[in-house]
Amino acid sequence: LTVGPLLVDAFGGGGLFGVDWMQGASSVLTAGFVMGIMLIPFVSSLSDDIINAVPQAMRDGSLGLGATHSETVKQVILPAA
Repeated sequence: LTVGPLLVDAFGGGGLFGVDWMQGASSVLTAGFVMGIMLIPFVSSLSDDIINAVPQAMRDGSLGLGATHSETVKQVILPAA
């Protein structure tokens, strides 16, 4: 009810190739946009939990062998997650 009319105002103008693809406030574009925004907290929370599940010993081992923090993230934490 809120996002649909905003998207119609933004994209519902002349239409693409003479076809008005944003005919109403309840369109597939509105549903896709809202679902895309709603998934962001779920994915970020899940990613945070997975990264925190990597054992501290793996991080310390990488740093102890002389790797930098960015190398540890790229070569140890992300593959283990």
